[in-house]
Amino acid sequence: MAKIMRCDFSSFAAYHDSGVAVRDDIVAVVKENSWIKADLSTECKRWKTAVHRFFSVLPECAEWEDVIIEAAESGCRKQSDFYMGDSSVNPYPGYSWEVENIGDDLWYIHLNVKENIA
Repeated sequence: MAKIMRCDFSSFAAYHDSGVAVRDDIVAVVKENSWIKADLSTECKRWKTAVHRFFSVLPECAEWEDVIIEAAESGCRKQSDFYMGDSSVNPYPGYSWEVENIGDDLWYIHLNVKENIA
């Protein structure tokens, strides 16, 4: 099993300068402007394993794990509230997430959430 690590950053500039962006099995967490933005790429057979790995080092967003698993089991692998029902841009977005197969047994998970709803 892959050992998942976590790296925290106060800005995207610090994240990009760190070199973490191109490494697997590291949950990169950027906390800025009242947002928690986290992502992970990891190699495993099942998307659900990738999701469990992601949340194993992200306890402040633990309630999102069941939400994402339930949606993905129903065939929805991506969700956000950036747009309203009438397709207009939501002036107060609060979340987005995705579970994506980016290669042979390689999964990408991301969660962006406002801190007040995490």
